[in-house]
Amino acid sequence: MKLIALGSLCFWIFAGCGMVTAGPSTAAVFKAMLSNATLSGTWAPMAHGAIGSDKQDGYHIVRADQLEGKNWRVISRVKYQGKMVDFPIPVEMHFAHDAAVMVLTNVPIGDGGTWSARIMFHDDTYSGHWWSPDQTKTGFVSGTITRVAK
Repeated sequence: MKLIALGSLCFWIFAGCGMVTAGPSTAAVFKAMLSNATLSGTWAPMAHGAIGSDKQDGYHIVRADQLEGKNWRVISRVKYQGKMVDFPIPVEMHFAHDAAVMVLTNVPIGDGGTWSARIMFHDDTYSGHWWSPDQTKTGFVSGTITRVAK
């Protein structure tokens, strides 16, 4: 019991000193992970409490820029009206040790709708949950991340 109490005390001391939280190196690793990266995987819709069939999914990320604090901008390359364009997506980033969690809350994307999502990135993989504001459209994504050499 004393060992557990000591461990707990050490955790709170280190947390207070900033030693347990993610540092700039975690943000740098995340930024490098999404630099000229392709996310390849699947998405699956959810309806009436059941997950539907997986569908192929993919994204090209040009880069991720840290703006101020938790605010980031992820630049995604998408096809729009027959042309490839770079589309900035405002996100919040949260770091837990060596994992990054991307938070979107009612962000206008794509077809004029707004979307929310919580996507975790770790070790060149991603997984998460997305939904529309009224929860009529919701689902899951997961896959792997590769980078294209410049």
